[in-house]
Amino acid sequence: MSIAKLIGRKMAVSILPFIFLFLVSAKADAQVMELGTNTLGWATLTPNLSIDFGFANHWSAGVSGAINPFSFKDGYSTKFWSVDPEFKWWPRHQFVGHAVGVHGLFGGYDFAVTNYRYKGYMYGCGVTYTYSWMFHKRWNLEGVVGVGYARLDHDNVYLRTDKYTCYGPRTKDLFGPTKLEIKVSYLLF
Repeated sequence: MSIAKLIGRKMAVSILPFIFLFLVSAKADAQVMELGTNTLGWATLTPNLSIDFGFANHWSAGVSGAINPFSFKDGYSTKFWSVDPEFKWWPRHQFVGHAVGVHGLFGGYDFAVTNYRYKGYMYGCGVTYTYSWMFHKRWNLEGVVGVGYARLDHDNVYLRTDKYTCYGPRTKDLFGPTKLEIKVSYLLF
């Protein structure tokens, strides 16, 4: 089984509970859906978007996505895409104040910033802490930090200047920061 199919299955299995929660959650008051973007991502020219849904009294679930399609001169590249589902518990009110949560991370990458190019997939999970400031009736500013585990599976590792000399697949397990965001969001409902 290829890595791409394995990642696809893992991503589908982890996202299905979030889709189920979105479909069965019904809420009559405000603060049900939030649309946001990570300003730190835009600072690195990485387009990104997130959508969060509130359900029950203190819970929210969401998913964020980012893509960086850029290559540079001389073969340098920082291409990647990522999809990150997240599940949060808000002690007081949804989308305001403190929150703790769990998140997953899935994506693909093609980095060539040193003499080597790393091309492969990543997946992992972690815990997050969020603080959200409501600075207008519908606008929020959120600070998010997360730590956890990420596994990088390199399909190909080769010299940046010679694409024909391949060092084969490799795997790297990382523990540490997995999420850092300064998110501006708009409460839709």
